[in-house]
Amino acid sequence: MDGPQVGSALQPALHLPFLPRHLYRAESSNERRLNFWRSKELCLNYIQDALLQKQWKRAAEFLTSYIESLEKDFSTEYMGPSEVIWRIGTEILCNHSPRNIREFNSFIEQMKTLGVKRYLKVCLEHAFHLLCNGRIDEAYQNLLLAESWRFGERTVAQDEEMKLIQAYRGLLDYYSWSNQKNILLEYEKDGVEDLSVEQEMHGSFRKAAVNLKEIIKVPGVWDLFVKPYVDLLEFYGDHQEAREVLTDYAYNSKFPANPNAHVYLYQFLKRHGAPKKSLISALKILHDIVPCHELMIHFNTMLQKSKKRKRRRLGLEVIFAVLDYAGWKKNVKAWSCLARQVKQIVISEKHLDWIKQEWNSRKDWWPAFHFSRYLAKSNWQENESLSYEKALVAGVLLGKGSVLGHPQCLDYGPPFQPPFHLEFCSAYENFGCCDRERDNSIAAKYHEILDYIDPRGHKLCGTYIKDILCQECSPYAAHLYDAENPRTPLRNLPGLCFDYCSEFHFSCRSAISLLTSDKHIQECCETNKTRFCNLLRLHDEDYCFPNVLRNTALNRNLGSVVEDRRGCLQLCLTEVANGLRNPVLMLHANDQTHRMFVAEQVGIIWVYLPDGSRLEEPFLDIKSIVLATPWIGDERGFLGMAFHPNYKNNGKFYIYYSYMDKKQVEKIRISELKVLASDANRADPHSERNLLELEEPAANHNGGQLLFGVDGYLYLFIGDGGKAGDPFGKFGNAQNKSVLLGKVLRIDVDGRGPDGKPYRIPPDNPFVSDLKARPEVYAYGVRNMWRCAVDRGDPVTKKGIGRIFCGDVGQNRFEEVDIIVKGGNYGWRAKEGFECYDTKLCHNSSLDDILPIFAYGRNVGKSVTGGYVYRGCESPNLNGLYIFGDFMNGRLMALREDEKTNRWKKQDICIGSTKACAFPGMIRSYSKFIISFAEDEAGELYFMSTSYPSAYAPHGSLYKFVDPARRAPPGKCKYKPVTVKIKSKRIAFVPRAKTVLEFLNEPAPTKPPKRSSSPPGATPTASSEKSKKMASSKTKASTVKPALFNKKTLKTKADGEHHKAKQKQQKVARVPRTTPAPPLPKRKSSQLSEAKKLLPKKAAQAKGEVGRRRKESR
Repeated sequence: MDGPQVGSALQPALHLPFLPRHLYRAESSNERRLNFWRSKELCLNYIQDALLQKQWKRAAEFLTSYIESLEKDFSTEYMGPSEVIWRIGTEILCNHSPRNIREFNSFIEQMKTLGVKRYLKVCLEHAFHLLCNGRIDEAYQNLLLAESWRFGERTVAQDEEMKLIQAYRGLLDYYSWSNQKNILLEYEKDGVEDLSVEQEMHGSFRKAAVNLKEIIKVPGVWDLFVKPYVDLLEFYGDHQEAREVLTDYAYNSKFPANPNAHVYLYQFLKRHGAPKKSLISALKILHDIVPCHELMIHFNTMLQKSKKRKRRRLGLEVIFAVLDYAGWKKNVKAWSCLARQVKQIVISEKHLDWIKQEWNSRKDWWPAFHFSRYLAKSNWQENESLSYEKALVAGVLLGKGSVLGHPQCLDYGPPFQPPFHLEFCSAYENFGCCDRERDNSIAAKYHEILDYIDPRGHKLCGTYIKDILCQECSPYAAHLYDAENPRTPLRNLPGLCFDYCSEFHFSCRSAISLLTSDKHIQECCETNKTRFCNLLRLHDEDYCFPNVLRNTALNRNLGSVVEDRRGCLQLCLTEVANGLRNPVLMLHANDQTHRMFVAEQVGIIWVYLPDGSRLEEPFLDIKSIVLATPWIGDERGFLGMAFHPNYKNNGKFYIYYSYMDKKQVEKIRISELKVLASDANRADPHSERNLLELEEPAANHNGGQLLFGVDGYLYLFIGDGGKAGDPFGKFGNAQNKSVLLGKVLRIDVDGRGPDGKPYRIPPDNPFVSDLKARPEVYAYGVRNMWRCAVDRGDPVTKKGIGRIFCGDVGQNRFEEVDIIVKGGNYGWRAKEGFECYDTKLCHNSSLDDILPIFAYGRNVGKSVTGGYVYRGCESPNLNGLYIFGDFMNGRLMALREDEKTNRWKKQDICIGSTKACAFPGMIRSYSKFIISFAEDEAGELYFMSTSYPSAYAPHGSLYKFVDPARRAPPGKCKYKPVTVKIKSKRIAFVPRAKTVLEFLNEPAPTKPPKRSSSPPGATPTASSEKSKKMASSKTKASTVKPALFNKKTLKTKADGEHHKAKQKQQKVARVPRTTPAPPLPKRKSSQLSEAKKLLPKKAAQAKGEVGRRRKESR
């Protein structure tokens, strides 16, 4: 071949070039035959490549050449193009930009010629393409030609194709008939008769009816043909045959299940006035096939109007099933149907079991699917009618009594004291849920309503209307409006007591339509007092208006911190972070960025942003230097950190950690580092400047607190060196002012000393002139102070500013809380708490020893964790409250100072009360082992705890305190963080703790839970039985080098006196890492691998070993 001639079928639009000559060259008969097959395969490959690259023009050129090659001498050896060529050609023509019908028809003719056995299918698809392009006449002619086609004996497949061709021709006849019918109807309107049109119409009817009737006899889904055929029969009055056709189509078991068949039958029956029984029968089967069909609303309405109990029961089932589907979530009609039926059942108190049966199968997923907090708010904002209907349903399904009434506003937050006088709803100006802006809005609505009322009714109804509108300002607004649970949408009117409601309805029922936009209430309740007041009735009569105002129990100490019968303060928590490995501290940099820096005991510091997310890259990672092990309760590790007061400008911060020097001597190191100039969220590990190093005689009592006082100096809190009873020297390290162990130190980090030290000594340090004392000493006689904090002072009076509070872990009997004073002697080891420890030293001790502000014995706790004085904005009730805890038993406590006597009174703190904490996001429990407390830049208070106190176990969490009784007025506590450039990936926070509301909506347990042995006021949880066993072992075995992490573990008062070598023999349990956390460190030293080899399989072994050591140490 010299090259193909361009196919005339696609000229002149495509202008196909010649293909490469080697595709067609043949020098002999055999070679020619071989080259034909090679050319065919190669051309197909070219076509495939062009299609994959969407090069439609190029594909068309190759396909044309390929078709032409089939027409050459050896094309007879090929049985015609396969169906795939038809598919390829159609795809090209549908995508190639210069395509047109002429080209497509030419291509079809080629395919018909080459593929005789596929002629009918090609014709059928050709007709489809013509119909899609609006060429109905051409399509009809194409079908006529196909119908007359004959070629040998027909196969079964060709018979089916012929029936389809006839059916589609019948469909086009129906189309022609329909057009002629419309013309005839227009003529009749104009009074014109045209027999020719009528004859043509009847002719089209006969041809269409014959072909359509044949195809619908064959089992299949023939919606396209059934509807026209039924339309023809109906027009000519043959309703009986039309019904038979539709009935057979819907119920004949030979036909596949088809929802549309039942829809057509229902619509036909409805048009011809069939009895309700027949309509219900048709929709019942449709409901079984497609429960979410749009006709189900009509089906439900029909069933609810029925007097038969069985049908009404089915109606409830139908509407519940409809709302199982996402497409109906915002359908007001569907919710209105369900709300109407639910209300009828509840008011009549009959058939409540129907609701229970439907709800039991949905209670695990409907609350999140339909009644989430997000949906409740968005529904209220977008469609009040929808929100109201859902509120009625949710109130019944979720149970109004599941959340006990407590002070809460409609925005799901606690009430507050308005900052300004309320002119209209003045009854709530001292404490409630409205600020001046909302009060003015309610007043405007009140006057707008009165404009529609006769002036004579102002005096009669004005008070009622004002009282009802002002319930938005009530401290119990959420309960009055069914909004305590965010899954329950708001109702339009507050809950009114029945007597009050009756009086209002009797005097002012005409005002109902002005107070609510709910058409259901407007239509049914203006004339029906009982129904109206039943709808507004609350489950608990104590909380309805106006009873809620008269109830002394509900209004006593309203707005104060809630206390239970035992005097336990009711506070709530929100989960802020989780998956941490023994989080030992959280700090802010005081740079207006409101970032939180959380340090793990292994030596990694993470940055948390104001939006709650964490940066993927740590602020600092020195795990390769820090001495930390997976031993349960090992006190060593990264222990302290403080930002320079001028960090915003100089980027300096200070850290305190355990490490092992080259001679395998354990030490603590305090050093200075700087933040990277190129990244505000990364520290420069190479900038470390050592300030102080101290050798540790034992593995416990490492201290660890660093903080800057209001004087700008750095305070360091150093433990007494470990072991039990401070056995070092004649009086112990704590009483020996010539050593730095057991002391509070104060240094000036903004300069160097004259003796070459990397810091200066403040000139007013108390012992600078004492030659027998170290000049760094600020206070002494401390055992192992674990967590200290500076009081910010009262936000208004500044009273208390600068005080330093510390928790000092005791030995065997008492834990204490101290306020640090200059030059003070805190008594250890002569005293423990208020009592003598070393009797001889105690009798000879000074009367000027500083006594703790509070101490508690072993019946309360075993290892104090110092806290903070609350000075934040969001919970004004907590101002001045010193909140701290106990590591061992997870007890949270608070101290409040009596200003008259200067004594401190202790109260327990209870967390997670299902009544007080039934707010969105509030959790009901926390991890047991309280490691540390913290405050953010705004002064809000947090604490960190873990369920398994191992430095490598990712079970630590960060929690924030919330007062459920009172919050600050809206807008008062807003702040705008300074933007920091983020270079690391953000990791969004995913809460794990179960909220109070989730707990309340859980099904009741079949067996009563075992009584907890936790102390009153605490609701801690441990992750497993292992942690429970381990907890009892945290009693202060201070001899062990990896001492228990009760601070005694972090700071343990643990007190054994074994040699360090013996400590390595202690066996402890490991917890499998079942929760995600920041990546575990890879230590270069062999210490970690050796420690891991010592870990046993059972935590009970750890318990027994630690207990034995505890006894030996005392």
